Amino acid sequence: HFFLSYTYMMTAATIISGAVAERISLEAYGCFVCVLSVFAYPVVVHWVWSDSGWLSPWSPNNIASNGVLDFSGSIIIHLFGGTCALTLAYLIGPRRLQGGVSVFSPEGRVVRS
Repeated sequence: HFFLSYTYMMTAATIISGAVAERISLEAYGCFVCVLSVFAYPVVVHWVWSDSGWLSPWSPNNIASNGVLDFSGSIIIHLFGGTCALTLAYLIGPRRLQGGVSVFSPEGRVVRS
C-alpha cells in the first residue's frame, strides 16, 4: 500500500514539475514536493479513499449521499497535481528570459522567444 501511494504522489509531483519548469530551482521544487507529500497529499487522498472521508461513497457523512468513485486514482491525483501546479505557477509568475525580461507583453503577445 505504501509503494502505491508513493507512486501516486510522484505522479502528482510530475504534473507540478511541468508547470514550474525553468521558473524555480531544483532545491525549491524539492522542498515544495516534500511539504506537499507530507502534509497536503495524505489529507486530500483521505477525503476520497478512506471509508470515513467526506468525499468517499462509503461514508455516511459524504456530500449529498453521493461520493467520488475514483478509478485507480485518476481523479484525485490529477486534480491534486493540477491544483497545486496552477497555484504555484500563479505565485511564481510568468516565465522570464535572462535579465528578467518578460517573454510576454502586457497584452499577452509573445515579445521574443
